[in-house]
Amino acid sequence: MTEAENLFDFSQQLYVLNLLQESDFGNKIIRPIKTYDHNYLFEVIYQAVISGTAENQIIEICQLELSLEDFAFSKLALKYILINRYISKYERDAFILELYKLYQDVKSYKELMKVADLTKNIYLKQLVYKTVELVAKKTGEVPLLPLQNVTKNCLIASDSFNDDVSIIQTDFENKVGDILVETLNDFGITCSYVDTKTGPTFKRVKIKLGKGVSFKKVQGLGNDLVQQLGEELGLENPPMISVVPGAVVFDIPRLDRQVACFCDYVDLTSEIDITRIVIPGGVDVDGKYIEISLCDSNVYHTLLA
Repeated sequence: MTEAENLFDFSQQLYVLNLLQESDFGNKIIRPIKTYDHNYLFEVIYQAVISGTAENQIIEICQLELSLEDFAFSKLALKYILINRYISKYERDAFILELYKLYQDVKSYKELMKVADLTKNIYLKQLVYKTVELVAKKTGEVPLLPLQNVTKNCLIASDSFNDDVSIIQTDFENKVGDILVETLNDFGITCSYVDTKTGPTFKRVKIKLGKGVSFKKVQGLGNDLVQQLGEELGLENPPMISVVPGAVVFDIPRLDRQVACFCDYVDLTSEIDITRIVIPGGVDVDGKYIEISLCDSNVYHTLLA
């Protein structure tokens, strides 16, 4: 360029400068780059994703090392993998733990909708939408979009969606049991978690005590559990602690008490059995519908009333 300034006038210097800039751009475009088989490239990107490599890092490397055609393919492949890849049990459990914390803390389902928008993987996104439904039920809100319509907007809808997302409800219940067992262990009580049943107004957590552990050791822990777990499990009053065959149960009041609707438990379309006269008794702590037979000698006073 220095020689051009000495030999040419200003307009000719601009022409030379433009040629040099075009040449520099051309060198960048036609830099020697190896072309990759797309199947191999897809596998490499997939392995990078599941190993935890950040999305922007994958894009930067592909942009530097690949041809324009392969780079365009790599971006599409990366997007597809992030949305559709299978989630490992470890990833799912870690994600559900984060959802559980949000479920405990958020005041509105709208806060979780923001999480759903930022979640790319279709399976994880569905778990977030299920949590949105649970939070809306807890807070008494009505989501602007029904869950069914939201999932239709996903790129791929799983045929087993209802089965898959039901896992999150079970995992939420298991978290309560795990936290309770951990706290009892801190009190020096050896025990293991059995299961959790959720009724309209209570969660019944079943715990199996270790050999040689007396029920009396846990019977009087109600107030201590409120002090230890009140904030984490939403305990405002001591849980009711009782014995059932083979285990001890902790009946924890639900903060989001539900109304048990008769039509949800009884099939009114089936033919009535006139030889079996029953009346609804309610729903027990396990969430099981209870019927009372009027033929039972123990309920004759009900007829008199």
